[in-house]
Amino acid sequence: MSVFDREKKRWFKSGTAAIGTIKGFYDYSEGLQPDRTADDAFRKLETTFPELRRKLVATSFVDWTKHLETLLGFVQMLRARSLLFREQSLDQGRNLTFLKVEEVLPPKPSRTEPGKLFTPIR
Repeated sequence: MSVFDREKKRWFKSGTAAIGTIKGFYDYSEGLQPDRTADDAFRKLETTFPELRRKLVATSFVDWTKHLETLLGFVQMLRARSLLFREQSLDQGRNLTFLKVEEVLPPKPSRTEPGKLFTPIR
């Protein structure tokens, strides 16, 4: 794929994984190092999808269902990489209710089901 670098005003060859990224996009806490987990998780899809797309186009999408898992995974990746998804995730996070566990009680033998344990609740 050919990509145009707007700052350097020049074209160069690159794969989809190396362009159109925002460093730290998946970092939800300020001041932390950029999270590489999502980029690592998507790397395989981003590197294999262009070749799969070429094959599907060349065969007029015959047997596309054989690649359904990869196609759906790629679409989900695009969704997860969108600003809208990030904004919605942050909004959901702001509305979460957090509970604090103060004590974990040891399990006790059940009186009604011999051999089973239950954890009492206070």
